[in-house]
Amino acid sequence: MGVYCMKRSYKIIIAIVLVILIFLVCPYLHVRGSDINGVENISETSSVTITKWTMFPEKGPMSEGKQKYFLDANQIEMLKSLISESNFRRKLPSWISNHDPDMYIIKVDFDNIDESLFMQSIGGDYIQVAGQFNYKFFKIKNPNWKKTLEEIISLSSKTKINKIIKKGKDMKLNYLYNP
Repeated sequence: MGVYCMKRSYKIIIAIVLVILIFLVCPYLHVRGSDINGVENISETSSVTITKWTMFPEKGPMSEGKQKYFLDANQIEMLKSLISESNFRRKLPSWISNHDPDMYIIKVDFDNIDESLFMQSIGGDYIQVAGQFNYKFFKIKNPNWKKTLEEIISLSSKTKINKIIKKGKDMKLNYLYNP
């Protein structure tokens, strides 16, 4: 009887340890949009731009040219809502494959804070936040992410980025404004 109780108690201990590990690992793997630093500071007075381009591997990284969209107060609230209400899952390997060719850079300049929020969205598949989460990619768990992002930028004015000229570490962007 004593051996049976010891085996049973080991199983219970192992089960308890596994449950504790699950509770520790799940928050690490799953991130809410509201957990991203800076999302709560996005306001109507922030300067927000979304740069979009399409990447085709056979033609190079910027085959379609970049378009930069400037968001108004309504669009900023829509974007804040999209980010804060979405969920993401940490992708442990640092590379990604088989992704959507549409790329988005979301830049938020806060009115009273020196730092900006930079997010790179690879279609509706992955997102990366500069300076946070060790620059790891996250799988976007919101199936309407790309559709909503496209709705937001369809309401804004756009600027097509003609070419990029590298000067040392800085990059100078030449803009061609489109009506």
